[in-house]
Amino acid sequence: METAKHVLILGAGPAGLNAAKLLATEGFKITIVDKEIGGNYCRSGSVISNSLLYQSRIFANCSEKLQSLVSGDECSSVSFDFKKSRKLTEQAMTRIRKALTEDIEDLNINFVYGFGKFASENSVSVTSVDGNVEIKFDYCIIATGSSDINPGLSSSVKLLTVSSISELEKVPSKITILGGGFVGCEFATIFRRLGSVVTIIEAKDEILRDMDQQIVKKLEEKFKKNGIEVLKNTKVEKAEKVGNKYILFLSSGVKLETEEVFVAVGRKASICGLDLEKAGIKLESGGNLKLTKKMRTTNQNVYAVGDASGGNMLVSWAYTTSEIAADAIIGNKTAKPWETMPKVLYLDPELAKVGFTEDELKDYDGEYACIKYNISDLEKTLISGAQKGYMKVVYDKETRKILGCHVIGDGAGQICSMFSLLIQSGITIDKISDYVFNHPTYAEVLNDIASKVKQ
Repeated sequence: METAKHVLILGAGPAGLNAAKLLATEGFKITIVDKEIGGNYCRSGSVISNSLLYQSRIFANCSEKLQSLVSGDECSSVSFDFKKSRKLTEQAMTRIRKALTEDIEDLNINFVYGFGKFASENSVSVTSVDGNVEIKFDYCIIATGSSDINPGLSSSVKLLTVSSISELEKVPSKITILGGGFVGCEFATIFRRLGSVVTIIEAKDEILRDMDQQIVKKLEEKFKKNGIEVLKNTKVEKAEKVGNKYILFLSSGVKLETEEVFVAVGRKASICGLDLEKAGIKLESGGNLKLTKKMRTTNQNVYAVGDASGGNMLVSWAYTTSEIAADAIIGNKTAKPWETMPKVLYLDPELAKVGFTEDELKDYDGEYACIKYNISDLEKTLISGAQKGYMKVVYDKETRKILGCHVIGDGAGQICSMFSLLIQSGITIDKISDYVFNHPTYAEVLNDIASKVKQ
């Protein structure tokens, strides 16, 4: 009987663990190396931000909207308790790690607590609590996650990040967010819900550059209305701590005073220190791993997935790339359409996309049409007291193939998930009218979109 092939996985976040489970069920021998189960996902990733997004939304609904249902002003005196927030988040992390640990044990996956780096083209040197050991592999998957990019400010100034946010003792009266990407906009929303005055500083001329910019403009209008200021084409040249405040010296010549500064200028793949050259693994000019569409590195037996691949640093990307790499190792000839991966931002209001934006279709070979629709009269929107929403659907005029969907408003994630299924299933724009959607739901908007399709 042939000995099972050994797959060594560096990293125990969603990407690494998902690849491990897929390969273990196919009979591969699996070893995972990381400091802890859950990896960056639990230490400084989505578990923290998603917990705070959920908690802050509950807090905002209680302290603001509940006033319309109760007498007195008790709700207005409620304050957010970071100590209790930390306890809830830690409880969630514990449950997640427990579930992940059970999955690993059920599949007889070997877990080594430590740090690994390449020793040769087919082996990794692991430093663990039990000492150093060299582990050989048939295949290796790099799933080491990502880390915050340094904003280039003085190291003597202590700034907040996702991983250090739990150190806060109270809600700052004013906070400045460095970076207008996904993480920056999420934490701007979190702190505004908690009552902080929020300023976003973005070095480039757009925030959320991966999203449809017409949709983003509407978000910026809502941000402004809700008390979030966005400064674009602006850099922080220097930061000083004066007493309990920070003074930020901006490229515009303005001095900005703030109580706290949160860094969200981006993340980079955590691949430093892996001794990639010993495994014959090369990098692109930008510093990311050189990869094929199958997530294979320049070492044909080594793959990279999730944040470590340098792509979209979202949990959905972690699962997608881990499936691609696992299929390649197994030998399955499957094609995972990356463009059908939805992206959702749980802001106020919610933002979501799937497929291509109009900007991304500038060089499109065919001719496309765009349906634009104001989501305002859905019963689901009215009874929930949600803000008016807006959506765009892009499709090919000739083939009727749906190319993209972009939504702002409550239920945006649900709507884009529906369109993701339509796109992946090859259902054309004309066929939407053949389906019935439950009432009252946000999915009902698809009926309205179907009525607007031009033949």
